[in-house]
Amino acid sequence: MKTIRRPLSSAIAGGLLLGACCLPLLAGCGQGNPLEREAVSGAVTLDEKPLSRGNIEFAPIETGGVSSGTAISDGRYQIERIKGLPPGKYRVRIFAAQENTAPPTPEEAALPAVHRPGVEQVAPRFNTASELDAEITAGGKNECNFDVFSK
Repeated sequence: MKTIRRPLSSAIAGGLLLGACCLPLLAGCGQGNPLEREAVSGAVTLDEKPLSRGNIEFAPIETGGVSSGTAISDGRYQIERIKGLPPGKYRVRIFAAQENTAPPTPEEAALPAVHRPGVEQVAPRFNTASELDAEITAGGKNECNFDVFSK
């Protein structure tokens, strides 16, 4: 059997050369911390008891920042540095919806079975009309604890 050798086309050769040159640049992509994000953690109580389940959101007060958030479980939350917050001031919102166990209204009963929204346990002044703020500092501990109430 005879082997036939064909020269690489210039387009393929150019592509391989370009790929080989860019490989060292790509190896550095995604490393570092260009936004200078910080890990954030803390405790959340509802009516002076650890909040069993909910969500916490941090939204920048100043323009140009980034938002982040996470789940609350057994009164604790933790946002890892990779998803954390750059130093600055943030508005904090805490939500804890509980299954709606009230009997359906006549309007709801007339509809086909649909998922009913949960009942928010946290008062609006801690979520939709939040009065909670936090300041994240560079290199700081950034433990932000919140005591919220249902009324």
